[in-house]
Amino acid sequence: MSISTTNDSNLDLEARPSTATEEELQLQIALTLSREKCKKAKEMKKSDDARLQLALEESQKDNFHSLFCSIGYQLIFLVL
Repeated sequence: MSISTTNDSNLDLEARPSTATEEELQLQIALTLSREKCKKAKEMKKSDDARLQLALEESQKDNFHSLFCSIGYQLIFLVL
């Protein structure tokens, strides 16, 4: 089974810049897209870190409350 490469060759030629100016524009676009993607990834990480910190703080509050209640119950039984 033979696959024609004529279409592939045409696509390659269409994707290549025809001038140095066009190449520079393509590089600038690629660089801008890459920067935006990196910025978005950093923002998502910052948001994830903030949510993780809130979850940890909430967990610590819950643990402290459980511990406090446990100690409180133990003190009540000691007094009785």
